[in-house]
Formats: sequence, C-alpha cells, structure tokens
Amino acid sequence: MPSHSNDISMLIQEATRWLASRSIAQWETPWSDEWIAWKVEIGEFYCVFEGDVMVGVVRLIWSDTEMWDESADSAGYVHTLIVRRDFTGHGIGRVVLGWAEEQCLRRGAEYLRLDCRASNPELNRYYVEQGFVACGEKTVDGYCGRLYQKRLVIP
Repeated sequence: MPSHSNDISMLIQEATRWLASRSIAQWETPWSDEWIAWKVEIGEFYCVFEGDVMVGVVRLIWSDTEMWDESADSAGYVHTLIVRRDFTGHGIGRVVLGWAEEQCLRRGAEYLRLDCRASNPELNRYYVEQGFVACGEKTVDGYCGRLYQKRLVIP
C-alpha cells in the first residue's frame, strides 16, 4: 500500500500557499517531508479520496500535551484538516470530523478536540458551526491557538 506522503506534503503546501494569499499564516513553519513520512508511518495521517484523487487529509492523534494540558478526560485530537480547494463546499470537512468522532467513540473517548489560529475568524466560525465549543486559548512558540472541544455522546 502506498504511503501517500508526497501527496500529503503537496496538499499541505497548496493549503499553506492559499492561506498565505489571504494573509492567514496557519502553518508558518513548514513540516519536512521526513516529518510527514514519519507521521504517516506511525498512523497519524488519514487521507480522503474521490476516486484516485486525494481530496483531503487529517491527522487524528490521542494525546496533545503541547496545546492541551494533561487531563483525566479521554479525547481524540484533530490536526491538519485540509480539503483541496477545488473540492471545498461539498461537506468533506464535516464528513471527516464525523469520521473522527466515530473513531473517538470506538476508543471510548469522551471528547473530540482541536485548535486553530485564534486570528482566523472564518475557521473559528466553521468549527462552532460543526458543534465545537471554544474553551480557551493557548500560545506556543508564537502560535496563538483557540481550543475547541466537542463532547461526544456514547450511543
């Protein structure tokens, strides 16, 4: 099975350029191809395909002590949610977040959490529309992230 590291890297670069063109510095420090390949290898990246075309990517991890204080709550953490520009507006992000919720529930996690740049009002609004609740901000190495979580209902 191919690792898709190069496709993920290109998708991240494309999203970073698009955001920069809108004066949004979402990912100011680019990730190296080696870092991406490592994260693929350890199973953190998940890809979304439309046929043979990668249309999105997300990282789902089970601990994020850099942005979130260690707590007794069990949670999954979404990072690097990207949908290719020519596939936006079709609900792919919503589907990916729903998938992440399902993965969390399967593991017995109580929350799905994420952070996004506090100064990006469009993205912050998007996460609120998806049912996430803002629960603070944290600055790490100059990045000010707004923290969001969604309490999951166990069926």
